[in-house]
Amino acid sequence: MLPVRWAVAADLPSVVALEEQIFPDPWCEAALADAIAGRNMLVAGKSGSPVRGYLVFSCVGPHLHLENLAVARSWRRRGLGRRLLESGLEVGRAAALVTATLEVQASNFGARALYTAAGFTATGRLPGYYRVNAAGLRADAIVYQRDLRLGPTPDSSQAQGDLKS
Repeated sequence: MLPVRWAVAADLPSVVALEEQIFPDPWCEAALADAIAGRNMLVAGKSGSPVRGYLVFSCVGPHLHLENLAVARSWRRRGLGRRLLESGLEVGRAAALVTATLEVQASNFGARALYTAAGFTATGRLPGYYRVNAAGLRADAIVYQRDLRLGPTPDSSQAQGDLKS
């Protein structure tokens, strides 16, 4: 099982490569470097090895905002996304944050099922939120929210204990 840990500067090239493989409109390297420097990124992978997944988040007031969750295609459907998600939620609970929010492309049914299984509820829709390709095609986002005060979701024990300060 791959460890979930805080991202470090040495992870940046691997994170950038994964971002560019997965997303049609990837984040720039500087934004990902800022997330690492600000301790706003968790990664799945052994230190010194390629990152197989990551979660970018921010803390705003009493809210944890999950900004980007990515898992290498070859590592999907093995629980890695769930472990990253639960580890991120644990960061929020440890900081006494109240809610977690995120947006996901409406057509990403796998991710939507993951978030629903983790206790998130759809609360809205953002028309044209995502740029899908270079030609300017847009896609809607579904907004999700979860109350962090409810504690971990069932079967989240695998995510617990992976992170150290």
